[in-house]
Amino acid sequence: MVVDLKETTRSETKKKKKADNLKKDQDAKVEKKKKKKKRLREEDDDNDDNDDNNNNNEIDATTTPTKKKKKRKQTKDVVESHQDEISSSSRHSKKSEKKEKVKKDKKKKKSSNGGGNSSLPFEYKYILAPMVGASELPFRLLCRKYGTQLAYTPMMDASRFAASLEYRKEIFQTTPDDRPLVCHFSANRPQDLVRASKLVQHQCDAIDLNLGCPQRI
Repeated sequence: MVVDLKETTRSETKKKKKADNLKKDQDAKVEKKKKKKKRLREEDDDNDDNDDNNNNNEIDATTTPTKKKKKRKQTKDVVESHQDEISSSSRHSKKSEKKEKVKKDKKKKKSSNGGGNSSLPFEYKYILAPMVGASELPFRLLCRKYGTQLAYTPMMDASRFAASLEYRKEIFQTTPDDRPLVCHFSANRPQDLVRASKLVQHQCDAIDLNLGCPQRI
């Protein structure tokens, strides 16, 4: 029996090639199925994500008005609380101002009464009375240094004061620190007192008329 080796080899080669092609086709089908499954899986995931987004949007749509309402309520509460604080502070401030005013009024009244021990109708408590030969300018300034609030000049003769420049220079001296000051005059005639008062009206705060000094002038 004669066997053709070439023909056998060609036949085996064809079979092998056919088997390889068959395997490639099968592998291609399997790969195609895998890709299809993968694509379907991805589409399902995308649909699920869209559903989740839609659900979230629906939830946001239903909860947003509630959140806004809650936020408005919180804002209103904060504003009302702030207004209450302002109102309370204003009431406290007015109450403090009222107390302070009452305190000042009491203090002023006490001061006008000489600290509660005097019925004087003015605020000065420490007053330097007119003294002949004593209450001249140096003594007045010394007394003011130690608390005198109001001072008098010595008694001055109104008629001589009005008529004599030399007399005025001798008996009356003052400085800007010597205030408040009362000029103390003796006079028998109203016109003399008026003339003398006009000469010192810008250097004193009041004029006092002596009505009963025993000194001879």
